[in-house]
Amino acid sequence: MFAQAATNFEHDRIRNCLDLSWSFPGLQQISYFSERVLQIESTRLEWQRPGSDQITILSLLRKFRAKEASDQRDKVFALLGMVNYWHDQEPFQPSYRFDIGHVFRATTLDTIRGTQSLSILSGDLTRRRVNAQLPSWVMDWSYPTQRYELDRLNSTSLFNTSAGNIDKIWLHGNDILEVGSVHVDSILAVGEALHHTQINETLATIRKWKFMASIHLYPNHRYSPSSSQLPTKLTRHDAFWLTLISDVLHDGLHSAVLPSIETIRPRCRRARSPAPDAAMDGGFEGYNSVLERSVEIWSQWARCIARDTSSRTAVLTAADLADGVADVHYALLAATTSRCFFITRDGYMGMGPIDTQVGDEVRILLGSRVPFVVRRGEATSASSHGNTFKRCMAEKLQLLVSNEIQKNERECAIDKRKNGDRCWKKHDCHRLVGDCFVTGIMDGELMTARPRRTEPLYII
Repeated sequence: MFAQAATNFEHDRIRNCLDLSWSFPGLQQISYFSERVLQIESTRLEWQRPGSDQITILSLLRKFRAKEASDQRDKVFALLGMVNYWHDQEPFQPSYRFDIGHVFRATTLDTIRGTQSLSILSGDLTRRRVNAQLPSWVMDWSYPTQRYELDRLNSTSLFNTSAGNIDKIWLHGNDILEVGSVHVDSILAVGEALHHTQINETLATIRKWKFMASIHLYPNHRYSPSSSQLPTKLTRHDAFWLTLISDVLHDGLHSAVLPSIETIRPRCRRARSPAPDAAMDGGFEGYNSVLERSVEIWSQWARCIARDTSSRTAVLTAADLADGVADVHYALLAATTSRCFFITRDGYMGMGPIDTQVGDEVRILLGSRVPFVVRRGEATSASSHGNTFKRCMAEKLQLLVSNEIQKNERECAIDKRKNGDRCWKKHDCHRLVGDCFVTGIMDGELMTARPRRTEPLYII
């Protein structure tokens, strides 16, 4: 009964955009309750369904991150019995002999080894640091998740920023993670974070972001970051809105049929449709007319809800509202809640973690589907940027990802000999701030258009 009630409420909340005005009495409390009930019920149904999708430890950690535990190690241990796929690795064994930091670090390393990717690093990493001693590449599961983050993280599988390239991933001792990376650009300007507490606040923040990107001055100029040298059919206005929704829309928002628990969460898809000529615009068409109309409808509707006098004369049909408002609003919530808009020096538009700062770098990490914001050294504020070198003092090297496909027999022998050796070198280290969305590079455009210099990135 609770599960069906929560399902009905979530369906109507999304379909009718109840979050848009926050005028529904007790909406936040009911939303919180419904979300928790559906997390449990959907997992139960997924477990019981014959031939169900593979349930991994990463999917469970993300889904149940908001749950509390008197012993923070149970944020991992309590989920192990529900995992039915370990990526052909040995199952993670719970042991209370180890402290929280060891458990979280081991979980991250085992997931990197098992998935042969950096998918576990996606998320807002800098502010999620309850245990200050953990390296930035270790996700601190004791910190509660942000609302809508699960939907945003699920959509990262739609992108392929590194174009399928993966490099060897090494662990130096216990603290330094070495990955292959491509430098994209440095961040020039950062807008204020968007929390979606009130529709007036949402509209005001978007207007500030537009002003920061000079969209009001050059809306129809071609979006063409100076370093990309890529053909694009996007205008700056179009690129701005694609950034705000992270080029993702969610299906299944309009069904009038009584929803089932299995289908309540909308499935995500790319906002742009595939282009006939895959060489143009990264394989995707420009900002299509349907999406453009949906954004226009949402903007008019939002201003009406906010009692903006300039929109009192707007005429919107029921079909307009059904086709435009829910799609764009849900995508906007998932992409921007507790996130901030940024612009790079070459003119890229992006959406990044709430703690993004001017001077941070955007990098493509080989083995990840999305780019990352990284910060040089151990700086914690914009005024303290600078080189921070860390020397390995005979730290043992462990090979986490070997990239067997792309290397020859000689390289395999070198890796085998190097694995277990010790490092004495001094490294220029960075910290991960979190994953980001950058319009124009999400489909591997920078990796395939021309050769890009790959360099090791040392993460602490």
